[in-house]
Amino acid sequence: MKKVMVKGLALAFVGSLMMVGSAMALPTSADYWTLTDFTTGVDGETTEVKLSNISGFEGEFGFYTVDDYTNPTAVDVEFKVFSYPGSVWQSVFFKQDAGSTLISLDNTWDGLNDVAFNDVFGFYFKDTAATPDETYYTDAQFNNGTDYIFIDFNGLSVATISLDANLDGIFDPTVLATDVAPVPEPATMLLFGSGLAGLAGYGRRKFRKK
Repeated sequence: MKKVMVKGLALAFVGSLMMVGSAMALPTSADYWTLTDFTTGVDGETTEVKLSNISGFEGEFGFYTVDDYTNPTAVDVEFKVFSYPGSVWQSVFFKQDAGSTLISLDNTWDGLNDVAFNDVFGFYFKDTAATPDETYYTDAQFNNGTDYIFIDFNGLSVATISLDANLDGIFDPTVLATDVAPVPEPATMLLFGSGLAGLAGYGRRKFRKK
């Protein structure tokens, strides 16, 4: 009985640590992201993503999609959210429409300011002060294999996205995005699935022994 109680307390303690840790910002190498709120629909409901420009970088920040995020070979669509210097706060709206996803900076959905997009996307920064313009993507393969964008994620729905164009440890600019979460890489999902299958097999074997 005592062993069961001790084990239960230990599990509760570990669980509480996980809950605390999930609210702390931790670095992530995730290339692609998705929304945490999927209540969008054809009736015009939208999901809002807020971004905060907190530096004086000259350029732009936006979202981009690729041809196939499980095996990307090319950038498909770039969607500019705001320019630097410029807006400090900007809302981005997504809408599900006839099986496809639309993205817009307003929610009029009149076909003028919204474009066809995807519910899986990456982030990019563009340096318009460079000659020619230099674009940095969260997927390093589109930056000749170099990571310039560093992201902290609170484990829930807030990402702090920072650019270090010179790789000198100075982040300029930094953007805050809410209502987003990283999409696990296919290899990670495969590994996770294999682990679950292994645990299930182990449990079954243990049950048979009993």
